[in-house]
Amino acid sequence: MAPRHASAPTLVVHGTEDRMVPVAHGAWLAARCPAAEWWEREGEGHVSVLSAAEAALEWLAARI
Repeated sequence: MAPRHASAPTLVVHGTEDRMVPVAHGAWLAARCPAAEWWEREGEGHVSVLSAAEAALEWLAARI
């Protein structure tokens, strides 16, 4: 599915120090999903969502 067709709330979390996937790729995805929220995690790597798990779960709970 193309990102522009995603209608569900979407959280894109990306660490600025990710060495596996460039942060620009996360930003690209977030910019193309109509209902996306972009969280750029300064100084974090590829699994940055783990350090933001509580906030991400709160974000999710507010939308279900």
